[in-house]
Amino acid sequence: LRNTISQTREQTSVKCASSSLHKLTKVANSYSDYSSIETFDQSGAVNYTDLLDEFDDAYSVLEQDAGYILSENLQDRSYRAGLSLSGWKPGKNMHAQAAEWWEFDWEYGQSP
Repeated sequence: LRNTISQTREQTSVKCASSSLHKLTKVANSYSDYSSIETFDQSGAVNYTDLLDEFDDAYSVLEQDAGYILSENLQDRSYRAGLSLSGWKPGKNMHAQAAEWWEFDWEYGQSP
């Protein structure tokens, strides 16, 4: 939601539309503790949070490579290629695919 600006003779105020919507609807927000994540698959609770860390490590390498590519004016590559070159290759591993969805698809709204 975008901010709106209203001006009167006496003052100028900036209102956040989401804040106004909150007051109108009384919708509450709760804190999300991303350091305490439980993972599941088709059989129930399964701990594969280590794959979230592995993805983060690969993504860090990808970011460093992207900076180098930009500074050296080299040909850009896709996220998928960058992740693969950084060591992230989920293949048919459903847990790794779920970790990728959580870390990338959910954040960017599309797959790499």
